[in-house]
Amino acid sequence: MEALGHVGIGLCTQKLVPPLKKPSKVTSTTITCSASKWADRLLGDFQFFTTTDSSSDLLHHSLSSSTATLAPAPPLSPPERHVSIPLHFYQVLGAETHFLGDGIKRAYEARVSKPPQYGFSQDALISRRQILQAACETLADPASRRDYNQGLIDDETDTIITQVPWDKVPGALSVLQEAGETEVVLQIGESLLRERLPKSFKQDVVLAMVLAYVDMSRDAMALDPPDFIRGREVLERALKLLQEEGASSLAPDLQSQIDETLEEITPRSVLELLALPLSDEYRTRREEGLQGVRNTLWAVGGGGQHLLLEDLPGKIS
Repeated sequence: MEALGHVGIGLCTQKLVPPLKKPSKVTSTTITCSASKWADRLLGDFQFFTTTDSSSDLLHHSLSSSTATLAPAPPLSPPERHVSIPLHFYQVLGAETHFLGDGIKRAYEARVSKPPQYGFSQDALISRRQILQAACETLADPASRRDYNQGLIDDETDTIITQVPWDKVPGALSVLQEAGETEVVLQIGESLLRERLPKSFKQDVVLAMVLAYVDMSRDAMALDPPDFIRGREVLERALKLLQEEGASSLAPDLQSQIDETLEEITPRSVLELLALPLSDEYRTRREEGLQGVRNTLWAVGGGGQHLLLEDLPGKIS
């Protein structure tokens, strides 16, 4: 399986957070780099925060004062929900800190030209592009890039943490998965799946998590020697997630690829389990290997036996 080169894992603990007050707009004359500045830029530039309609309030006040009967005040809209997510602009673009402005733009174009191929909703794809565009504009401009770099030096965690509006979370998870932040994607996703989610939102979260598991499997298989046990285990989690949390029609091509890969590596992982030391420490794992032998033989009959014998050292003719 092809290995993917992954960047480091995010630096914060993800949790659902209460909505923040609307941040003040960052102007071009601002030269200080506060902890929330870049999160504010990301959200403000693309109107991630909902704005209060002050003109509507003024109109209501005018109409009320000119009539004898006062109309009841309109109900307040529920506060928008946010999730605390680490978005490192260099990492989400796949860019290095030494890239010049043109290099940053090329990294952005490379990301945008290759959107995820497995069934993400249009809303998730739009949010993904917005995040990538905000990162590109920040790093392509010398002044904002200088301030951003200083923020990473002063306090990297606070600089990259972004309060992402609820409806933009799937797009953020897609960006993180592409950046190799598998653990972050899985932590946030597992937390979200404990809730009752809208169907499209949930499917986007599941897809991001499944792709993160696939990345982990590729990393395990790229080791020398390959870690077949680890590769199989994370792929089984991915398949289970697709089947239990997704829908029957969600990413059928991806499900098929996972099935085929599991069929290929399961016999090898079974042999690795059987080869573990005979001590009590590995007893449970060896029993898992024996069960794997039974499952393989029952699933494909003589073909299963052939696969197991084919993988034995020296092969049996």
